[in-house]
Amino acid sequence: MLNVLIDNPLWAIVAVTLLYAVVFQWIMHKPEPEKDLDPSFDSMLGDDDGWGGEEGGESKDGEAASVKNLANEKELPPEIKRQMEAVTKAGGNKTASASMPMPGGKQIQLPKGPKPNPRRVDDGTFQLGDRVVLKNLISAKELNGRHGAVAGQMDKKTQRYPVDFDLFDAKKSSVSVKEGNMEREKPLPADTDNVPCEVQNGCLSEAHAKAASFILTSMRNLISNTLKGEKDMNKLAAFAWTFWKTPDGKGVYPSLAKFMREDIIKLHGLEKLEKQMDAENPKGAYQLTMDAVDDERAVKGWNIRAHGEFWILGMNQDGTYLAPASNIRSIYLVVGLRIPLGAQVAGHFPRPPKFRITLLPWYGRIFHDIHISTTTGSAKPEIASEELFAQLRKNVTAAVEEGRVVSRFAQLEVEDGSKDGLVFGTQVTRNCGPPAVPGQKQQRGGQPGMPSGPPNLAEYFKDQKPATQEEQGLIDDATMLEAFPMPLKPAPGVEPTDEEKLAVWNFIRAGETKESNPSNAGVILTSAGAAIGNFKMSQESCKPTSIDILKAMMGVATKIGKRPAFMGVDHPATAKRLQFLLQGVQGTKVLPIQVQRKPVKK
Repeated sequence: MLNVLIDNPLWAIVAVTLLYAVVFQWIMHKPEPEKDLDPSFDSMLGDDDGWGGEEGGESKDGEAASVKNLANEKELPPEIKRQMEAVTKAGGNKTASASMPMPGGKQIQLPKGPKPNPRRVDDGTFQLGDRVVLKNLISAKELNGRHGAVAGQMDKKTQRYPVDFDLFDAKKSSVSVKEGNMEREKPLPADTDNVPCEVQNGCLSEAHAKAASFILTSMRNLISNTLKGEKDMNKLAAFAWTFWKTPDGKGVYPSLAKFMREDIIKLHGLEKLEKQMDAENPKGAYQLTMDAVDDERAVKGWNIRAHGEFWILGMNQDGTYLAPASNIRSIYLVVGLRIPLGAQVAGHFPRPPKFRITLLPWYGRIFHDIHISTTTGSAKPEIASEELFAQLRKNVTAAVEEGRVVSRFAQLEVEDGSKDGLVFGTQVTRNCGPPAVPGQKQQRGGQPGMPSGPPNLAEYFKDQKPATQEEQGLIDDATMLEAFPMPLKPAPGVEPTDEEKLAVWNFIRAGETKESNPSNAGVILTSAGAAIGNFKMSQESCKPTSIDILKAMMGVATKIGKRPAFMGVDHPATAKRLQFLLQGVQGTKVLPIQVQRKPVKK
């Protein structure tokens, strides 16, 4: 698709003109060489003074905190500017550290608040932080070959280890697997560190940053022209990552590579390009760009990327700490191009903000795409609650101490590492609902209990806390079982098949009060009204918890060998909790149901 357009001379002239304008702007506004950050900047996550004003989005200079003032060095708070300009005699710290010295010998711990557990030692084969690759999975075979890290101790009951994936999507960010379903990731090559890609003050070195920025800008200009002048950055990004490499060998990457290697050089000459890339030392200045385009550790490997919603946390000289909203236990260390993400948000927000970000590999580092956006649909990002902030701080320190911080996509570098990425933009799909079930009042206008129209899941689930370890373990166990096919609405006069009837499980309490349900019991009914199981509620208030329902579901699913396509739950709050927990689990949907009960005879 793009390859055909490359051969159009008129288009090439337009695109090159745009690219030259970008390069010229970079050279003319070339920043002064940045000095080392004061190591105390690592304390931003552990020092509340590093954040902006109180809740309400006002920054310290009175401006409304929003995405508009990110990436604008002039709008950084004065105290952050001073730290960005400070010169430290300690030199750059080469490893992520949870405690860094300040001038005068003072120590600042990262983070403040509750101390995380010391590095936990397991009596199993694998230890916390071990790099692993999944294998031999049968019902979840799509997870085979995924790379990640052991994120907790082995559950002695289930004999499973929690593993956090490097690459995540709406379907899966972590899993619990048995020892036989994973193997140790092969070690990085001995010459891994012999790559001229230094990090300075949380950013790529100037030469590498310019090359990466030039390539990203070139890519967007190519796509903009293909989409008839489209300027919406979200649309350009979605197109780039959706069609990065297509099965027919075409797509965005081949066109971009050809343009960077050949077309732009033919049109304007290598010497002129080199001078524009580095006027002071032009010889070979463009070679870094061409090498990166052809290297699987850089541009050629951009099909290996992580895209999603991230909380932006603290930083040190090696980069900025991010936590994906889908799994805040997992922590990434990401470098910037000109200004670290951590420095961009510091002082603007009272606590960590959440943004939609794409992470890309670059010679053993991870950097973020220059385009980021809020998750709220407005310029003001979502801000972490006090409770979540405390947990995020604890999680960062635990990840650092346990060696679980993801600072590179190792699968691009290790022997036999997977070169498969994930499909961009995987969204949680909504279904029209299951067949009618006994005692359920049907609702119109979409899936019951979910927002009508385009779903704003962030808003709908804003009151939900991250999954507990017990909840996540049950969810992981459920994903190991195949789901019943989604039942279709039967044609008039056609009886649903036995399998379609068994695809819907309704979890119904015997009563809603202690008086009507003294034993805290419930029954599991199919859409045909057949009882396939029972469950007990752990709370005497006759309100089932998510754990109650998940345990009951797994008890029946283990016997049958499949999990339900639909789960109806007759308690709205519990149904919403399960919708949140299972929103990324393919093949199983949760619906709140209303049951008409006969009044209790007194």
